[in-house]
This record gives sequence, structure tokens and C-alpha cells, in this order.
Amino acid sequence: MTSSSSLARTAAMASACWRGSSGETRPGRRVRTRRETRVRHLRRHRDENRGEPVDSREQQVAELVADGLSNKDIAAQLMIAQRTAEAHIGHILTKLDFTTRVQLAAWFIEQRESRDR
Repeated sequence: MTSSSSLARTAAMASACWRGSSGETRPGRRVRTRRETRVRHLRRHRDENRGEPVDSREQQVAELVADGLSNKDIAAQLMIAQRTAEAHIGHILTKLDFTTRVQLAAWFIEQRESRDR
């Protein structure tokens, strides 16, 4: 159970986030949530990395996506964490300005065919 003094302290801290240095409230101002901060970071990262070449590890991941493997299967095949596989796929999609794994698979197959010619 939470004590009333703990609740009062939490309320005071939340209220302080909405007050200026002189104590007046600023109605139009609000604190960003963790999710909003993360989304801003990811958008900035996306914009900075768009168009960069896909590195060798990402090529391996792209090949496994093209072969139809799930994130879990890719992680097992490469002996990495599933979250790492997801991150690799996200980075590849960002670099190539794609939104789906199908686009990534089609791109990889096209790249493989052009190399084999």
C-alpha cells in the first residue's frame, strides 16, 4: 500500500513539472513521455542513416529474411539475440527506406540476381 505522504510527494513532483521557476503554471507546456522521446530519437536516427550502404552483417540478415525466416529463426541461425535480429532488420529497412520485410526480400533477391549475371 502506498502511504499518503508518498502520494503527496509524487503529486508535488508532478506539479513541479508544470510550474516555472517562479511557481506559476504554464498551461500549454507538458512533459514528453518516454515513448515520445524514443520516437523522436528513432526519427532522427532514421533521417541520419537513410541511404547508407548495408553492411555485411545486415546483408546476412537480409538474405535470411529473403529466405523467409522469422526474427526468432534468424537470431538462432546467427547466434544473436532475437532483439538484435529485430534491430538489424529495422536498420536495413531504414537505410533502404523500406517499410516491409517483403520489400527487403525483393530487394535482396534483385541484388543477388544482378551479382550472379
